[in-house]
Amino acid sequence: GNPLKAYPNPASHIVYFNNSNIKCKKAKLFNIIGSLVEVIDFENFDAQQRIDISNHPTGLYVLKLENITLKIIKK
Repeated sequence: GNPLKAYPNPASHIVYFNNSNIKCKKAKLFNIIGSLVEVIDFENFDAQQRIDISNHPTGLYVLKLENITLKIIKK
């Protein structure tokens, strides 16, 4: 299974992650048609472990970091 889970999902503002074993500096957020909508820089993913999606339109997004892909629903 996927070692990373996002919650709440669907979300309207902040999405949190449950896994601190990710040593990732950047994540990419894509919309449903595959366009890159945001590159998220994590100074330290261990400390942050969340992203703000409040300024994106409602819909389905795909978050990619390292070799992990997560679906996130913005409500």
